Amino acid sequence: MFEPGISGIDGPLDWLKEKLAKPAPAKAKRDTSAYDALIRKYANRKDILPHYVKGMIHVESAFDPAAKGPSKEIGLMQFLPSTAKSLGYEPASLEDPETAIKAGTAYLAQIIDKTLAPNLTAPIHPVLKIKLAQFGYTAGPTFLKEILKRYGANAAVLSSPTNFDLMVDSLQGLPLTEKFEKLVPNFLSSRKQVVGRYQYWADRYAPDFGYSPAPAAPVNAASSMGSLGIGAAALVAGGFLLWRLKR
Repeated sequence: MFEPGISGIDGPLDWLKEKLAKPAPAKAKRDTSAYDALIRKYANRKDILPHYVKGMIHVESAFDPAAKGPSKEIGLMQFLPSTAKSLGYEPASLEDPETAIKAGTAYLAQIIDKTLAPNLTAPIHPVLKIKLAQFGYTAGPTFLKEILKRYGANAAVLSSPTNFDLMVDSLQGLPLTEKFEKLVPNFLSSRKQVVGRYQYWADRYAPDFGYSPAPAAPVNAASSMGSLGIGAAALVAGGFLLWRLKR
Protein backbone atom coordinates (compact mmCIF):
# COMPACT_ATOMS: atom_id res chain seq x y z
CA MET A 1 0.00 0.00 0.00
CA PHE A 2 1.19 3.51 -0.79
CA GLU A 3 1.50 6.09 1.96
CA PRO A 4 -1.59 8.31 1.62
CA GLY A 5 -0.97 11.95 0.90
CA ILE A 6 2.59 11.53 -0.43
CA SER A 7 3.10 12.87 -3.95
CA GLY A 8 4.98 10.95 -6.57
CA ILE A 9 8.00 13.25 -6.59
CA ASP A 10 8.15 14.78 -3.13
CA GLY A 11 7.71 11.84 -0.77
CA PRO A 12 10.29 9.26 0.32
CA LEU A 13 10.96 6.79 -2.47
CA ASP A 14 12.70 3.98 -0.62
CA TRP A 15 9.28 2.43 0.06
CA LEU A 16 8.57 2.33 -3.65
CA LYS A 17 11.87 0.65 -4.49
CA GLU A 18 11.24 -1.99 -1.84
CA LYS A 19 7.67 -2.50 -2.98
CA LEU A 20 8.70 -3.04 -6.58
CA ALA A 21 11.33 -5.53 -5.47
CA LYS A 22 8.92 -7.36 -3.17
CA PRO A 23 8.11 -10.80 -4.59
CA ALA A 24 4.50 -11.81 -5.04
CA PRO A 25 3.15 -13.79 -2.07
CA ALA A 26 3.30 -17.53 -2.44
CA LYS A 27 0.16 -19.19 -3.69
CA ALA A 28 -2.36 -19.20 -0.90
CA LYS A 29 -2.45 -22.55 0.87
CA ARG A 30 -4.84 -21.46 3.59
CA ASP A 31 -8.61 -21.84 3.58
CA THR A 32 -9.48 -19.00 1.22
CA SER A 33 -13.11 -19.03 2.35
CA ALA A 34 -12.24 -18.45 6.01
CA TYR A 35 -12.77 -14.68 5.77
CA ASP A 36 -15.68 -14.59 3.32
CA ALA A 37 -18.26 -13.65 5.96
CA LEU A 38 -16.10 -10.77 7.22
CA ILE A 39 -15.34 -9.59 3.70
CA ARG A 40 -19.02 -9.63 2.79
CA LYS A 41 -19.99 -7.83 6.00
CA TYR A 42 -17.57 -4.92 5.70
CA ALA A 43 -17.56 -4.65 1.90
CA ASN A 44 -21.35 -4.45 1.80
CA ARG A 45 -21.31 -1.89 4.60
CA LYS A 46 -19.12 0.38 2.45
CA ASP A 47 -20.74 -0.52 -0.89
CA ILE A 48 -17.53 -2.19 -2.12
CA LEU A 49 -17.62 -5.24 -4.41
CA PRO A 50 -16.58 -8.03 -2.00
CA HIS A 51 -14.72 -10.24 -4.47
CA TYR A 52 -12.37 -7.35 -5.21
CA VAL A 53 -11.49 -7.14 -1.53
CA LYS A 54 -10.82 -10.87 -1.48
CA GLY A 55 -8.65 -10.57 -4.57
CA MET A 56 -6.60 -7.86 -2.87
CA ILE A 57 -6.11 -10.03 0.21
CA HIS A 58 -4.86 -12.88 -1.96
CA VAL A 59 -2.30 -10.64 -3.67
CA GLU A 60 -1.23 -8.64 -0.63
CA SER A 61 -0.86 -11.36 2.00
CA ALA A 62 -1.92 -14.74 0.57
CA PHE A 63 -4.50 -14.84 3.41
CA ASP A 64 -1.83 -14.73 6.13
CA PRO A 65 -3.10 -12.40 8.89
CA ALA A 66 0.41 -12.16 10.35
CA ALA A 67 2.05 -11.18 7.04
CA LYS A 68 4.72 -8.48 7.27
CA GLY A 69 5.96 -6.41 4.33
CA PRO A 70 9.46 -4.97 3.70
CA SER A 71 8.32 -1.51 4.80
CA LYS A 72 6.49 -2.78 7.89
CA GLU A 73 3.19 -3.36 6.09
CA ILE A 74 0.91 -5.36 8.33
CA GLY A 75 -1.85 -7.93 8.05
CA LEU A 76 -4.21 -9.26 5.42
CA MET A 77 -4.32 -6.02 3.42
CA GLN A 78 -0.75 -4.88 4.14
CA PHE A 79 -1.32 -1.51 5.76
CA LEU A 80 1.59 0.80 6.47
CA PRO A 81 1.64 1.80 10.16
CA SER A 82 1.15 5.46 9.23
CA THR A 83 -1.90 4.60 7.13
CA ALA A 84 -3.37 2.58 9.98
CA LYS A 85 -2.91 5.49 12.38
CA SER A 86 -4.48 7.93 9.92
CA LEU A 87 -7.60 5.75 10.01
CA GLY A 88 -7.59 5.50 13.80
CA TYR A 89 -6.10 2.01 14.17
CA GLU A 90 -3.09 0.91 16.16
CA PRO A 91 -0.79 -0.88 13.70
CA ALA A 92 -0.55 -4.03 15.82
CA SER A 93 -4.34 -4.37 15.78
CA LEU A 94 -4.24 -5.07 12.04
CA GLU A 95 -2.92 -8.57 12.68
CA ASP A 96 -6.51 -9.32 13.67
CA PRO A 97 -8.29 -10.40 10.45
CA GLU A 98 -11.55 -8.61 11.19
CA THR A 99 -9.79 -5.35 12.01
CA ALA A 100 -7.67 -5.60 8.86
CA ILE A 101 -10.67 -6.22 6.62
CA LYS A 102 -12.68 -3.47 8.28
CA ALA A 103 -9.79 -1.01 7.88
CA GLY A 104 -9.07 -2.06 4.29
CA THR A 105 -12.63 -1.61 3.11
CA ALA A 106 -12.85 1.69 5.00
CA TYR A 107 -9.72 2.94 3.25
CA LEU A 108 -11.04 1.93 -0.18
CA ALA A 109 -14.29 3.73 0.63
CA GLN A 110 -12.31 6.79 1.72
CA ILE A 111 -10.49 6.85 -1.63
CA ILE A 112 -13.82 6.61 -3.44
CA ASP A 113 -15.52 9.27 -1.32
CA LYS A 114 -12.67 11.79 -1.01
CA THR A 115 -10.73 11.37 -4.26
CA LEU A 116 -12.95 9.71 -6.85
CA ALA A 117 -16.38 11.19 -6.13
CA PRO A 118 -15.35 14.89 -5.95
CA ASN A 119 -13.53 14.60 -9.29
CA LEU A 120 -16.22 12.78 -11.26
CA THR A 121 -18.89 14.65 -13.21
CA ALA A 122 -20.11 11.66 -15.25
CA PRO A 123 -21.42 8.23 -14.21
CA ILE A 124 -18.78 5.54 -13.70
CA HIS A 125 -19.03 1.77 -14.16
CA PRO A 126 -18.90 0.08 -10.71
CA VAL A 127 -16.02 -2.22 -11.72
CA LEU A 128 -13.98 0.70 -13.06
CA LYS A 129 -14.71 2.56 -9.84
CA ILE A 130 -13.26 -0.17 -7.65
CA LYS A 131 -10.26 -0.64 -9.97
CA LEU A 132 -9.45 3.07 -9.77
CA ALA A 133 -9.83 2.92 -5.99
CA GLN A 134 -7.41 -0.02 -5.95
CA PHE A 135 -5.02 2.00 -8.09
CA GLY A 136 -5.20 4.78 -5.51
CA TYR A 137 -4.60 2.16 -2.79
CA THR A 138 -1.40 0.90 -4.40
CA ALA A 139 -0.12 3.98 -6.29
CA GLY A 140 -1.24 6.82 -4.05
CA PRO A 141 -3.65 9.72 -4.51
CA THR A 142 -1.48 11.94 -6.71
CA PHE A 143 -1.64 9.69 -9.76
CA LEU A 144 -5.33 8.93 -9.27
CA LYS A 145 -6.12 12.65 -9.24
CA GLU A 146 -4.15 13.09 -12.47
CA ILE A 147 -6.25 10.37 -14.11
CA LEU A 148 -9.44 12.05 -12.98
CA LYS A 149 -8.31 15.40 -14.38
CA ARG A 150 -8.26 13.74 -17.78
CA TYR A 151 -11.27 11.48 -17.62
CA GLY A 152 -13.50 12.60 -14.75
CA ALA A 153 -16.01 14.12 -17.18
CA ASN A 154 -15.59 11.60 -20.00
CA ALA A 155 -18.76 9.52 -19.89
CA ALA A 156 -17.66 7.27 -22.75
CA VAL A 157 -14.42 6.24 -21.01
CA LEU A 158 -16.00 5.95 -17.58
CA SER A 159 -18.76 3.68 -18.84
CA SER A 160 -16.50 0.66 -19.41
CA PRO A 161 -14.27 -1.22 -16.93
CA THR A 162 -12.00 -2.21 -19.81
CA ASN A 163 -10.71 1.38 -20.09
CA PHE A 164 -8.63 1.16 -16.90
CA ASP A 165 -5.34 0.46 -18.72
CA LEU A 166 -5.93 3.34 -21.13
CA MET A 167 -6.47 5.71 -18.21
CA VAL A 168 -3.27 4.69 -16.42
CA ASP A 169 -1.22 4.69 -19.63
CA SER A 170 -2.25 8.30 -20.22
CA LEU A 171 -0.02 9.30 -17.30
CA GLN A 172 3.20 8.17 -18.96
CA GLY A 173 5.45 11.14 -19.72
CA LEU A 174 3.74 13.59 -17.40
CA PRO A 175 6.05 16.40 -16.22
CA LEU A 176 4.79 15.56 -12.73
CA THR A 177 6.38 12.13 -12.89
CA GLU A 178 9.58 12.88 -14.83
CA LYS A 179 11.90 12.97 -11.80
CA PHE A 180 9.93 10.23 -10.11
CA GLU A 181 10.25 7.80 -13.01
CA LYS A 182 14.03 8.27 -13.16
CA LEU A 183 14.21 6.70 -9.70
CA VAL A 184 11.52 4.08 -10.23
CA PRO A 185 11.36 3.66 -14.02
CA ASN A 186 8.46 1.20 -14.18
CA PHE A 187 6.35 2.49 -11.33
CA LEU A 188 3.14 3.17 -13.23
CA SER A 189 3.26 -0.05 -15.23
CA SER A 190 4.03 -2.01 -12.06
CA ARG A 191 1.04 -0.47 -10.26
CA LYS A 192 -1.15 -1.30 -13.25
CA GLN A 193 0.10 -4.88 -13.06
CA VAL A 194 -0.76 -5.05 -9.35
CA VAL A 195 -4.33 -3.96 -10.09
CA GLY A 196 -4.38 -6.55 -12.87
CA ARG A 197 -3.48 -9.21 -10.33
CA TYR A 198 -6.22 -7.93 -8.04
CA GLN A 199 -8.61 -8.28 -10.99
CA TYR A 200 -7.46 -11.80 -11.81
CA TRP A 201 -8.15 -13.04 -8.30
CA ALA A 202 -11.36 -11.02 -7.99
CA ASP A 203 -12.64 -12.87 -11.05
CA ARG A 204 -11.60 -16.20 -9.53
CA TYR A 205 -13.42 -15.41 -6.29
CA ALA A 206 -16.48 -13.72 -7.84
CA PRO A 207 -18.67 -16.86 -7.60
CA ASP A 208 -17.99 -17.02 -3.85
CA PHE A 209 -20.12 -13.89 -3.52
CA GLY A 210 -22.63 -14.51 -6.30
CA TYR A 211 -20.93 -12.36 -8.93
CA SER A 212 -19.69 -13.06 -12.45
CA PRO A 213 -16.15 -12.21 -13.64
CA ALA A 214 -15.67 -8.74 -15.10
CA PRO A 215 -15.66 -8.26 -18.89
CA ALA A 216 -12.23 -8.79 -20.41
CA ALA A 217 -10.43 -5.98 -22.20
CA PRO A 218 -10.64 -6.23 -26.00
CA VAL A 219 -7.70 -7.94 -27.67
CA ASN A 220 -5.69 -5.89 -30.15
CA ALA A 221 -6.59 -7.50 -33.47
CA ALA A 222 -3.36 -6.59 -35.23
CA SER A 223 -1.31 -7.95 -32.36
CA SER A 224 -3.38 -11.13 -32.30
CA MET A 225 -2.99 -11.68 -36.02
CA GLY A 226 0.73 -11.08 -35.71
CA SER A 227 0.94 -13.67 -32.98
CA LEU A 228 -1.06 -16.10 -35.09
CA GLY A 229 1.26 -15.50 -38.02
CA ILE A 230 4.34 -16.17 -35.91
CA GLY A 231 2.71 -19.25 -34.41
CA ALA A 232 1.76 -20.60 -37.83
CA ALA A 233 5.26 -20.03 -39.16
CA ALA A 234 6.74 -21.85 -36.17
CA LEU A 235 4.33 -24.74 -36.70
CA VAL A 236 5.29 -25.04 -40.38
CA ALA A 237 9.00 -24.84 -39.57
CA GLY A 238 8.61 -27.47 -36.85
CA GLY A 239 6.74 -29.77 -39.21
CA PHE A 240 9.42 -29.38 -41.86
CA LEU A 241 12.16 -30.19 -39.34
CA LEU A 242 10.30 -33.30 -38.17
CA TRP A 243 9.86 -34.39 -41.81
CA ARG A 244 13.60 -33.96 -42.43
CA LEU A 245 14.50 -35.98 -39.33
CA LYS A 246 12.29 -38.86 -40.42
CA ARG A 247 13.89 -39.08 -43.87
